[in-house]
This record gives sequence, structure tokens and C-alpha cells, in this order.
Amino acid sequence: RLRLLPAEPGTGRVFVRTDLEPAVQIPALVKFARRAERRTILELGEVRVQTVEHLLAALAGLEIDNGVVVDEYARTSDPAIFAAGDCTNFPSPRYGRRMRLESVPNAIEQAKVSAANMLGGEVVYDALPWFWSDQYDVKLQTVGLSEGYDDLIVRGDPAEKKFAVWYLKDGKALAVDAINDPASFAMGKKLIMSGAALDPVTLADASIDLKTLV
Repeated sequence: RLRLLPAEPGTGRVFVRTDLEPAVQIPALVKFARRAERRTILELGEVRVQTVEHLLAALAGLEIDNGVVVDEYARTSDPAIFAAGDCTNFPSPRYGRRMRLESVPNAIEQAKVSAANMLGGEVVYDALPWFWSDQYDVKLQTVGLSEGYDDLIVRGDPAEKKFAVWYLKDGKALAVDAINDPASFAMGKKLIMSGAALDPVTLADASIDLKTLV
């Protein structure tokens, strides 16, 4: 059982109370841990929303590094414990590095993989990241991660509030940010997944149907 205690005025300290023993230290977050009056008191260096999730994982003895560390099967450092969603730091075969994604699609898809593997499967999590946000009359949809792009193509007219920004690397789609342009978002998914070579001039021409590029 865990309970956050009020910070001491003027100290910037946050305390977490738990009835579990022994005292636990969280790497990089905890300055010290001590027992007092049936409590484990942890002094944290800074306040973060993920402090509690990290604490729960730490109490379970799990590896923590910018989230709960899992492998490609959503399995934590304890093979009997799985994790999914915003709290996980997972390896991405697609991007060749570890990452942490805080989005609804990631939480849903990784949870499916986690559940399948809990039941004895060996499903690798390698979903293509995508996000969305509705802001009044603007719908933003983005797919892929643009980090590392070497060419940027704007398709459509931003003045009309309907356009898409395409991020390419080595002539292939890496990510797409679509503003009120669901067609570019949908086709962007397909083109990223297929790894098709794209001609920048053709891609920038909004009069050309994107379906012809697949």
C-alpha cells in the first residue's frame, strides 16, 4: 500500500509512505530511504508523475530506466511480470533503439502483445507509432517518428489548413504529419510500412493521387 505525503514546506521534498519492508531506493530519483514509524520514507530529487509507477516497479524489483524496462515481448526484468503502455521503455526493431511512447495506440497495441505473451505466445511488439489530436477546426494526425530525416516535403497548401508534411530518409517515408488531411495520414502508414521509394517532386504534387505511389 502506497500513499503520497505532503512535501515539507520550503524543502522541495516529496515523501511516499509504504507498509512494505525493507526500505527501497530508486536509482536517479531517490536521495535516500529510511524506516520511521512503520513507514518507508523515500526522499525524491524531483517531482514527476511517473514517480509512483516507478516506485511500484521498484518495489517489485524491476529494472527502471526512463520507464519500466521491457523486452520485445513486453516482459520486464522479472520474467513473470509483463508491462505495457505509457510506463514502458521498450526496444523497437523498426527504429533500432529503445523508446518510450505515451499514446493511446501504443498502450492498446502493446497490451495486446503483452496479453498474448502472458498466455504463452512469443509475439514481438513492433507497431508503427501514430498519434492524433483534435484542436477546434484542426485535426492533427501523425504517423511514424521523424527523427533522423534528411528531406522534408510539404504537400498541399498550409494557408488552406489542409496539408501534410512528409519526412523522408534515403528516399523513403519516415513519418507524416497531416493537418486536416486524413488521406495523407492513411497513405503515409502504407508507404512507411512498405518502404517504397518516393520521388520528392511527385510527392509534393497534390494533384497526383497518393495511391499511385504505393
